[in-house]
Amino acid sequence: MIKAETKFKETEIGPIPEEWDVFSVEKIGRIVTGKTPPTNTRDYYGNDYPFVKIPDMNGSVCITKTGSMISEKGAKYLGKAKLPKNSVMVSCIATVGNVAITSRESFTNQQINSVIPNIKIIDPLYLYYFFKNNKEYIESLGGGGSVYTNISKSKFENMPVVVPELTEQKRIAKILGALDEKIELNRRMNDTLEKIANAIFKHWFVDFDFPNKQGKPYKSTGGKMIESELGLIPNEWSVGKLGDELKIVMGQSPSGSSYNENGDGLPFYQGRTDFGYRFPQRRIYCSAPTRIAEPLDTLISVRAPVGDINMASEKCCIGRGVGAIRKEKFSSYVFYKLKSLQNEIKQFDSEGTVFGSINKDSLSGIATVIPDDKTLDIFEKNVSIVDNEIFNLSKEIDNLSQIRDSLLPRLMSGKIRINV
Repeated sequence: MIKAETKFKETEIGPIPEEWDVFSVEKIGRIVTGKTPPTNTRDYYGNDYPFVKIPDMNGSVCITKTGSMISEKGAKYLGKAKLPKNSVMVSCIATVGNVAITSRESFTNQQINSVIPNIKIIDPLYLYYFFKNNKEYIESLGGGGSVYTNISKSKFENMPVVVPELTEQKRIAKILGALDEKIELNRRMNDTLEKIANAIFKHWFVDFDFPNKQGKPYKSTGGKMIESELGLIPNEWSVGKLGDELKIVMGQSPSGSSYNENGDGLPFYQGRTDFGYRFPQRRIYCSAPTRIAEPLDTLISVRAPVGDINMASEKCCIGRGVGAIRKEKFSSYVFYKLKSLQNEIKQFDSEGTVFGSINKDSLSGIATVIPDDKTLDIFEKNVSIVDNEIFNLSKEIDNLSQIRDSLLPRLMSGKIRINV
């Protein structure tokens, strides 16, 4: 049920329901600023505790995987900086306002302030959504540094938090949490599906054990191999350049006057900042596109950082930081082929005086093994099923995210009230 006729009062962060309170962060829990053990003391690092850095706060509600881990010895060195499960972390230096919750005992580096919530006052998941909804306010607390935004611990401690009655907090968190759980489930399913498709690609086009005419693995059952400049390859395949096999379209910046945010024209992707898990995220449109990617083209970042991969979900305009690569009828093959070449392509990231980049000639000139179309047909029929499921799950993620992002400010401001 939606509660009607809510009366509001003014606070320093806007109107809220009369019966809700406002507390400072320091009143709702213990604040811990992270710390980094000396990197030259290797035995401080191990496999015992997650060590959370800002890149680990990648959009998931709970942190389940980190790039670094802390050992028991490192934990003793960090002492009181240890965070229990359900601590709420907020990035406060450089990249400000990222939020996540610990899924187990953890540590963070010094760029992150965390709240160990007093659960008699505040629900951890509610607090996560409060911070998430107030990212702009958190960013406004930063200042001082000429290079990095920096929120001091004292400013963070004094940040106001809107606090409804605890049962209402839990109802709000339950609604938003259910949406995020489904989003996270879809992401894990997509990750598994993509690993399956990558494994099939490697088995066929790297290990050369694609099905022969009898449906048996080609190489391991004695298929004929011939010598090439790239080593032994299947008899009916050839060696050439990437540009011989695939069509490559390099992006170009259209007139700045054609940019808009109201949906006029085609979605416009300028670089890897627009890339998502598989498909880019709409931010800007272009009413006068100069270079176009077609649906299911593989998109690749061609300016620093070079080599990140996405796939166009629709016809779109591409800027100078993006290339579009296609082979008619074989969109899945192209995507996983570019994935397999990422390490080679990323080497161009170090080229140039300031920023890495790769031009069309360099990309087209990468030596590659070119399979026969019959093998590609069989691969595409099999793997396109996997990719269609990834597409559908990704669309569902987008829809759920839009619902969550629409509900979030309304629930957190009391404009929508949920009664049991």
